[in-house]
Amino acid sequence: MYARAGAWLLLFFLGACAMWSAGAAGEEGEAEAQIEVPVGAASDGPDDASGDSPYLSDWFHQQVQIIGSHNIRFGPRPVDDIYLEYEFFGTKGPFDLYGYIDFNKIFGVGSDFNSGVWDGDGSPFFTELQPRMSLDRLFKRDFGIGPIKEWFVATDYILDFGQNRSSRQNTFYVGPGAAIDTHSPVNLEVNFFFRRQFAC
Repeated sequence: MYARAGAWLLLFFLGACAMWSAGAAGEEGEAEAQIEVPVGAASDGPDDASGDSPYLSDWFHQQVQIIGSHNIRFGPRPVDDIYLEYEFFGTKGPFDLYGYIDFNKIFGVGSDFNSGVWDGDGSPFFTELQPRMSLDRLFKRDFGIGPIKEWFVATDYILDFGQNRSSRQNTFYVGPGAAIDTHSPVNLEVNFFFRRQFAC
């Protein structure tokens, strides 16, 4: 029941993001054969004043890609897979959003022991959503202390919508997060999460 509710919540969330954007844009062995088809914005700049921009939004970015992976370990055995991924990210006011949805073995190609979309015991999709809220941007103040540049309320939601109870995962993480100044082009962020595991 919770997994089905999580799936409906995910669809509602994605629909709301698409409406909002229309009104307002690896692992080792992964991406050996990767085709990207951008379906969102590719620029953080303002909307094209002429209205000729091919993008739906200047802040919500999204893409659809087909990824081929070889000998990737998500468990005890290396896995081969060709999967479809919808990925999205954006920043609007104090809110940052990142997430993706994977459809495993979308063409039925992959390791025999790995279950995918079309297998009777497979997972139709796997998704991870990571929205967060910047306290500095929300209150329009600099709360930076020492090497900490910015504070967040960070979340992470994982849903593996398996075909049966034993193959599902429905987990929500929430807690404080911080962006650390490394004095280099490298970004470093630290989150301290509280976990809630829901029954599927």
